[in-house]
Parts: sequence; structure tokens; C-alpha cells
Amino acid sequence: MIFGFDTTGFLAKGIIMAGLAACPGAPRNIDVDVQFEHAEAPYVQNLTSQQLTNDFEYDPDSTIATEKGLWEVAGMNQSRFKWLYKLDYQDFTDKKTGNRCFAPKKITFNLTYENTIYIASDSVQKGCRYSVTKAHEQRHVDMDLRVSRQYLPKIKQAMSRGANGIRYLVYNKDTAKESVDAFLAPIQAAVDPLLEQMKRERRAKQASIDTPEMYRRDTALCPGQ
Repeated sequence: MIFGFDTTGFLAKGIIMAGLAACPGAPRNIDVDVQFEHAEAPYVQNLTSQQLTNDFEYDPDSTIATEKGLWEVAGMNQSRFKWLYKLDYQDFTDKKTGNRCFAPKKITFNLTYENTIYIASDSVQKGCRYSVTKAHEQRHVDMDLRVSRQYLPKIKQAMSRGANGIRYLVYNKDTAKESVDAFLAPIQAAVDPLLEQMKRERRAKQASIDTPEMYRRDTALCPGQ
């Protein structure tokens, strides 16, 4: 997980207003949004089947196009999710005490799916085997995208619920980091269980693609390869 809140930026940004001794009540109608990005790396085709097996066979989030331990590894899809929170806010300051009031306006959750498809160099020159392996791995990518996009509205709903527990934040330079963590806690408490559920569902559905029956079907498409 990437937690995208920089306390340096937190202190430096915002609209600064003088003369407040305390935050003005509780925030209302904090806007929330969820954004999704797919970052796909170029195909990697310079590793042999044996190298792919050695490097990725025990990676729980790598999908390998073979029945493990029986056939050579022709390809795999390595992927991961990253996420961060972005905040739009106003920042009021009390010149007498040095305390500041963080007033949130909008919280955006950015979810990024990164993946790299590997195809063994042994298969690159085998036209049929190359095409079948590429199609197999693309099915894994499509499944990841389908599952993750299904969770986007759920995440937004959870953020809205969590935002109801947010209060204005009074802090000073010595308590900024701890205060920010506490401020976002209601949002994270609502979103984190959904992210874990999404990862579990994703692994289960990926397993439905990597079955002996599926491998045998793909192999049968390229006799002699």
C-alpha cells in the first residue's frame, strides 16, 4: 500500500486565515471520489521458461500459464495494486497559539492496477504457442480489471460512511503527522476491509483460470508445441 499523504505538503498548502482560536464546528458534506488507473508495462520476452519458473512460481499474485510442476512455464502476469488518498482542504491558523485548523473539502481515493506480462523466450518463436500464452495472460488481466472496477462504487460508498466520522483537525507543527493519521482513520477503517475482500476475490477468480483443464485446453490448441 502507498499512503499518499505528505505532511510537508499538508503544512504548506491550503487557504490560510488568521484569528481563529479553534476550528469552526464539524465539517459538513465532505465530497468523496474514487479514481482508477491501469498502468501496463511492455511485454517481457527475454526470460526462459526455467527462469520464469525459478523467479515467480511461488509468488501468490503471479498467474503462471502452466500446470505447476508438470509443464514448462510459457508465460505469467505479475500484478499489484497501489492506492493513495488525495485531500482538498482549507487551512486556518491562529497566530496567537500557533495552532492550525485543517478543514477538509474533498477526499479522493486513487487506485492503480499495475501489471507486466511475461512470455518465455522459448515461446516467442512458436507462433501458436506465443498467441495462446498471450491470450491466456490477457484473460488474467481482464479478470483483475473486472474485479477491481466492480469494487470502485463500493469503495466510494465506504468513504462516504467514513467521512461522517471526520472532524476538523486542530494541530501544530509537533503533532502534524499523528494528527493526520487520526484524521484519516475513519476513512481507512471503512475502506481497508473492502480492499482485503477485493484481493481475496481476485485470487479466487484467478484460480478459476489456472486450472488443469484450462491448461490442457490451451495446450491442445498447439499440437507439438
